[in-house]
Amino acid sequence: MFELAEELEQVKIGITAATKIAKAHFVEADFYLAIDSLSESAISKARLDLLLVSGASPAKKLSIKQVCDEHDCTAAFFDNISNEHEPIWNVKTNLKAKLYSQEMPNNLDIADVRLLTDASEVLLAFNCHKTLFSYLQRSAIETVVGCIYLAHGNITVDDYTQVNRKIANMLAPSASFISSILFDGVGECTAIVAIKKIQ
Repeated sequence: MFELAEELEQVKIGITAATKIAKAHFVEADFYLAIDSLSESAISKARLDLLLVSGASPAKKLSIKQVCDEHDCTAAFFDNISNEHEPIWNVKTNLKAKLYSQEMPNNLDIADVRLLTDASEVLLAFNCHKTLFSYLQRSAIETVVGCIYLAHGNITVDDYTQVNRKIANMLAPSASFISSILFDGVGECTAIVAIKKIQ
């Protein structure tokens, strides 16, 4: 009477970063690709759905995007306002963990990341509330086109609600905002702020 539901294939998320600074953080990760040896054949062979990128030159970014587009892979380019590597590492690691997990609320997927990348020039990575709030307060509201926020740890409902309201109040009504929880996240929080494309 009832047929078993077909199990969905798990998404494949790759990480790439400048080799010198990434070895200690990502070399053991599934689908880690060293940026120095990143090629069309490597991306094609990995059959990725999403590639999280940092430390790429402008020319390398363009090359990665073109190859990823050809192979139906979303390339998400991360940076940080202080040129610090740790927030970027944490955010990439946490985003990948959330997209792989079934942790509730299970309300974030690759389509949400794709939406931000399509509308933005760069994704800024934040791993603490103070830096995130400071940036949003001083940035021009129209430059931020979206935000993904992941709370970490055993956060109370009241605290979670308060942080969400604070972020939402600093975004334009047209900006997309997705909030979720990653209990075992690295760092105080995970926040990805999408900056509008330069026309």
